[in-house]
Amino acid sequence: VDRVNGSLVVTRSIGDADLADVLSQVPDVLPFSMVEMRALCGYSSKIPCFVILASDGLWDRISNQEAVDIVADVVAEGNSDRNFQSAAEALVHESFVRGSSDNIGV
Repeated sequence: VDRVNGSLVVTRSIGDADLADVLSQVPDVLPFSMVEMRALCGYSSKIPCFVILASDGLWDRISNQEAVDIVADVVAEGNSDRNFQSAAEALVHESFVRGSSDNIGV
């Protein structure tokens, strides 16, 4: 896991005054049209494009691809808005089962 100054994982270091001199305060913004986004995420009629925002408690135990696969599987099972909530809960549960002892926020 990448860390800032070998101390904090990036998600935990944002806003940390002790690390202000090594963190950029300039946001990294990448605008996409819907067409570009669908092409980038491999648009499928089964599931919509999604972004996973989570704390290091998740990423310490689950790889990017595993997280994407878990969300895609849960969302593909149904067609309600609740599926994304269920997918977030599945990610938290899986990280906990794998032994994460850190905060797991998704």
